[in-house]
Amino acid sequence: MPTGGEALGGARYLVRDIDAAGEVIGVALATGDGFAADDGATIRMPDRRPLRVALLAGTPAAIRAAVAADPSLVLVPAAQAQILVGDARAVQGADRPVLILSDAAAQAFVFAGPGESERGEVASRLDALGLAQLDAGALADALHRPVGVDVRDARQRRVTAWAAMFAPGSPFVASPAMPIFVSRSLHWLGRRDAWRSFATAGDSDDPLTLARPGADAPLSLTDRATTLAAADTSAHPAVTHKHGEWPSDLPFLTLLLGAAALLGVEWWLVQRRVIP
Repeated sequence: MPTGGEALGGARYLVRDIDAAGEVIGVALATGDGFAADDGATIRMPDRRPLRVALLAGTPAAIRAAVAADPSLVLVPAAQAQILVGDARAVQGADRPVLILSDAAAQAFVFAGPGESERGEVASRLDALGLAQLDAGALADALHRPVGVDVRDARQRRVTAWAAMFAPGSPFVASPAMPIFVSRSLHWLGRRDAWRSFATAGDSDDPLTLARPGADAPLSLTDRATTLAAADTSAHPAVTHKHGEWPSDLPFLTLLLGAAALLGVEWWLVQRRVIP
C-alpha cells in the first residue's frame, strides 16, 4: 500500500493531502509479474504554489491592487521573485521574466518570448488573457492613440504594456479585463498554465503513464487494450488455416484449371486432325 494511503479494497488506494507543488508521485507493485511495464506508474501533480512576484518602481497602483487580490500570486523581495514588475528603468538588466510598464512601446500590449512569433501560442490565446473583454475603442479615445497587440521573439519572456492604461480614471482600470490581464500575463511569464484557473492531477506535463522498456513514448495505464496487447507475448503461427472455409483465391484457381482443360482439349483435337 502507498505510504500514508488508505486501502479502499479492490486494489484501490486513497492518498490524501498531497501538495500541488509539481512533484511526481509514483507507485509500484511490491511483487511484479512477467510483464514489467505495468508494475509501476507515475503522475505529476499540478504546480499550484503561489507565483513569487516583486513590484518595483513604476508599478501602478492598479497593478499592485490586482496582485494583492490574487491568491495565486505572492509579493516577495526582488531577490526571491520569479517575476519582476516595474518601469523600464527598474527592470533594466533583469535576469528573469518581466512585466514592463512603458508608454514608449510601439503597441499597447507586447508579448515576447523564444519562438513566440512562429509558434503563435500567445497570438492564439489573446482572448484568454482578458483582452477580448477590452473596449479598445474607448481606451484609444482616452489615450488619444490606437490600441494594438504585438507578439515578438525574444531570448527571455517579457510583457510590455503602456503605463497610461493603468492610470486612475482609465477605461482599462475600470474594466474587468484588467485584473485578468495582470494575473494571466504574470502566470505566462512564470511559464505556468495561464489559460485556466485550475488543474487536476495529471493535467500538466505527465499524465498517468508507464514506460515501456526500451521505448521512448509512454503508454497509458488506463488503456486496457494497450496493456493487454503488450502483455500477450505468446507465439502466433504465420499462417492460420480455417477449416471448413474455401480459400480466398478460389476464383483464380478455377480459371487456371479451366484454361488448362481447354488447352488439353485443343491439343487432343489437333492430334486427331479434327482441327488444323
